[in-house]
Order: sequence, then structure tokens, then C-alpha cells
Amino acid sequence: MVEPARQGDLLRACLRGDASALARAAPEFAVAEKVGAVVARYVPSASWQVVRARDAARLGVLHRELGLMSARLAATGLPFLLLRGPGLARYWPDVTSRPFGDVDLLLPAAASLPSVIAALAELGHRVVRPVPLLQPHHRETGPWCGVALNKDVADLGHPVYVDVIAPGPGVSRLDFMPLQPSVWDQRTTIAVDGQGVPALALDDQALVFLLEQQERTAPLVRDALDAVYLGRTGLVDVTRVARGLAGLPVQPLARLQTLLAELEDPADGRWVAEVEQATVNSGVHPPVLPAQEYARMQSRVTNEADAYAWAVSGSAVHDTYNSGFPVYAFPGQNLPGGGLAADEIAPGWHGWTARALPLATEEEITRAFGP
Repeated sequence: MVEPARQGDLLRACLRGDASALARAAPEFAVAEKVGAVVARYVPSASWQVVRARDAARLGVLHRELGLMSARLAATGLPFLLLRGPGLARYWPDVTSRPFGDVDLLLPAAASLPSVIAALAELGHRVVRPVPLLQPHHRETGPWCGVALNKDVADLGHPVYVDVIAPGPGVSRLDFMPLQPSVWDQRTTIAVDGQGVPALALDDQALVFLLEQQERTAPLVRDALDAVYLGRTGLVDVTRVARGLAGLPVQPLARLQTLLAELEDPADGRWVAEVEQATVNSGVHPPVLPAQEYARMQSRVTNEADAYAWAVSGSAVHDTYNSGFPVYAFPGQNLPGGGLAADEIAPGWHGWTARALPLATEEEITRAFGP
């Protein structure tokens, strides 16, 4: 893990545009911290311009693909919102300096995900793994689902990665954060590759940004810059963001705050600490989730054959889903080993097969996801 002092040096140099300080940053360090394009703005050396050209090319491809996806979904009347990525970059002084490696989309309900997958398949996107479906007992808005899509493109060096979730970001294997219906009324629009793309408004981007930090083993310098530029708008509603986090099993953001403490003006990142304190003061506690029961249920099967037999059992799928645990949907209803028709537990999932575990034979994997 990179020491905070070194991250702090890079963070301050990025904010100042200090060419001499940035020139001392090793390319691999700055690229790993997701600020290579920022450094390359100020350092004219050939090695940094290679970084800048590479990031610009990647950004161009992702913007193009996002524009195509937005146009396709708009044409089919399927609502969605952009999470993170360009939605955060719009608050940076130079939107091209914030890199992102994938596209994250939000849907209002899980029932619309199969239609979105079908629409994006027309552009070449394919499902690459089973889709979890989860209906926690304490969440009235649900079920939750999330799909990973890939699209092969010639000019990126790897597939375009797209994550689509509904109706809010996942928090753990057993819970998610239900975004309020108001996010759809308060959405904003950003221009991407000549296409107007609907995105989360400022407060909701801030909320999702803080939740995403829970996935980090350590914050990146890019994360600190996101926090600074969100804070510099002066428009983050601390109370509203804290209300969204209240009752979620979120951990203290100590590492991010340690990095923000390296700022020359700590006020730039103060909103993060204010949200965290307001969340604590809310007095709302996370629900007690049946994690041990989930582990016990899965421990019933002790070998591969028994696990597969249990996974494809319709009663096991019903029991697992109705107990508030995730089940897994596979494209198609012609898997040789069977399973439960997914629309028996989740409206809108006609043509998909649900299993209690993400298990399939090689033949079934090829049939569901392609070679």
C-alpha cells in the first residue's frame, strides 16, 4: 500500500498543476493512482505524452460506446442513469483528465434489466456471468440485480466493460442501497460524444461515490480529487447524502480522510467528514443480516455433484430467494440441467433460468454465455 504522504504529495501537485513536482512522479505510480492524464497535462516529456495519448484514446472509445448505448436505450424507451465515470468527471476542471475504465448504468427496477440486456446485445454486448437476484426482507424496493456485460472492440485492447444494476448500488452480498425515486426526477444530462446522457445529480453522485469507497482497500489519489471537486461546487447537501447512507453497513472513511488531510486547504474535503458525522448522528443502525444462516444454507452441500443438484432444484431456488439470499439467473431456459424459470420469482425475467448457486457445466456455460 502506498504511504499517504507520497499520495499527498501527488494530490497537492495535481491540484496546483505543479509541473516540477509532477515530473518527479513515476509514471507507474501516477497511472496506478488514476491521475496519469492529469500529470501529462503539465509534463511535456515523451513518456508522459505516451500516457496522455493512451488515456485519450481509451476515453474516446468509451465515450463513443457510451453514446451508442445511450442512443439505443433512449430509442427503446428504457430509462437509465449514468453512475460515476463521466458523471463525476463533469465536476473536474478538465473533464478529459479523469480516466474511467468501465461504464456503470443504473436502472429503476430489476424487471427492466432483461430488456436492457437485449437492447445492448444489438450493439454487441454480451452477458459474461450469471446475474445475481436478491430480495432482502428489509427492502421494499427490489429485487436487486447486477449484470456484467462485455463488448469486444478493435481499438481498446480489451473489451468494453459495462455494469448495469437495479435499483441501487450493492452494499454486500446480502444487501443494497435503494436510491430514492427522486433521483429520476432530479437527474441531470451530460454531453458524451454528441449524445445527451442522463446522469445522477450532484448529491446522488456524492452518495454513490462515498459508498464506492467501501470497496477500496485504500483510496486512490483520483478518489481524493473526486472528493475535492465535488466539495468545491459548494452544493453538496450533507444532510441529504447522510440520510442516504444512514442504516447501511458502511465503514468509517478513515483512509480517505487521512488522504484528504494532506490537502493545503482541508476545507476542500471537509464535506466527507461532515457526511460521516451526520450519518453517525442519525442514530439509524444497519439491519442484522442473516450472514451465518446464508453460510449454513450453502454448507448443506459437501461435494460438487450435491452442490449442482441442489443449485438446479426449484425448491432450493425458492427457499434461497425467499430467505433473502441471492440466486443466480442464466440466459435461456434450455439448460440441460434445468433450474427454475426466473420469472417465477422475479417479474420481467422471462426466458431466464434461476439457480440457487452460480453453477453450470461447461456445455451449459457455452450455451448461456457463448464460447
